[in-house]
Amino acid sequence: MQFSPLRLIFEEGIEKLHEATMKILDGTGLDVHSKKARERFARAGAKVDGQRVCIPHRVVEEALVSLPSTVRLAGRQGRPDCLLDGRKTYFSSFLAINIVDLEIGNRRPCRLEDIRDHCRLVDAL
Repeated sequence: MQFSPLRLIFEEGIEKLHEATMKILDGTGLDVHSKKARERFARAGAKVDGQRVCIPHRVVEEALVSLPSTVRLAGRQGRPDCLLDGRKTYFSSFLAINIVDLEIGNRRPCRLEDIRDHCRLVDAL
């Protein structure tokens, strides 16, 4: 049985979210810790000030139109795990290399206990 893709936000909401995201990326920007990534952003037309990168609407739109229509995520043995083509919904959990420690409010490297806590949280959900 084939189901329609999960729609949490409809077209009007997607447009509002996109506009708000563009405003944040262009005005506030984001911290990019990789020098190589900052250099690539700068070459694409983003404004780089230290680690802060502000990405104009034009740069984002150019990147979006250059994306492939499908992406295949492969498992360790090379067999495809997921085909991201807009027709199916996948849920996943993952941890980043760095996290914000909610107890001290600072960014720090992920530790083994963070992975343990994350697994417990995901299991409870």
